[in-house]
Amino acid sequence: MADDVKVEKNINWRKLLIGEWNWKRPIKLVAFVYVSLAVIGFFFSEKFMFPHQQSSYGAKTEGVKMLTAEDGTQLATRYWKAPGLEKGLILYFHGNLEDIGVTGPIAHTLGKLGYSLLAMDYRGYGLSEGSPTEENCYADAELMYKEALAMGYSSDQIVLWGRSLGGGVAVEMAKRKQVKGLVLESTFCTAFRAATYVKVLPFDKFDSLSKMEEIEEPMFIIHGAEDEIIAPWHTEKLFEAHQGRKERHLVVKAGHDNVWTKPLKKELAALAAFLSE
Repeated sequence: MADDVKVEKNINWRKLLIGEWNWKRPIKLVAFVYVSLAVIGFFFSEKFMFPHQQSSYGAKTEGVKMLTAEDGTQLATRYWKAPGLEKGLILYFHGNLEDIGVTGPIAHTLGKLGYSLLAMDYRGYGLSEGSPTEENCYADAELMYKEALAMGYSSDQIVLWGRSLGGGVAVEMAKRKQVKGLVLESTFCTAFRAATYVKVLPFDKFDSLSKMEEIEEPMFIIHGAEDEIIAPWHTEKLFEAHQGRKERHLVVKAGHDNVWTKPLKKELAALAAFLSE
């Protein structure tokens, strides 16, 4: 009986629970983590990439018009006409946790520069139906481009403007369509690298950086110098990769969501001059 008790006390519980240590274990752990990230990134990233909230506007809000996608999905757009002499049209792609109901202030500001603005809510945002995906965003952006042409605007009057997530949509449209120019505000070089800094996976979402060599349109960038959500180095990489006419402006003491609360007299003057060339 005493011998049985002695054997029980000598059991190596640590070895029993976690196994024998060997050099393969950390490699297997790293491989497991990497594969898990790859699976999450490939199958579930879009579920986390498009956070949205209750619509900030209604169907009777001034300027709101519903468009019908090829699959029958109803998509909400909103149009602001520039007062006075009109110089062109901004196709505006907003960021996450936003909708076309909060786009009024920037539309008012750009209207003073002579530009009307047409914005669309991604699927699931605002009054738009359906669920958002990267490919749906591109297809619906093409629908908005067609709407602009149907409204009487020509391609050389259309400027693409993408803020944050919307920058990925605007870059893809600049790759596909002939436009007057591309404006990027506080956007990323790729969606995954907004979280990982370096490229970790062999695939990515909204990979704007790889598309820069194919974009010839003039590009104007504005970014908060203190942005902690999408760091300014993202647009620095986009700026370096673009081979055409370009400008990049960092707004002092501005973060990700408060660029337009800062004095932008210099930046707006530069934008007006840039678009007039």
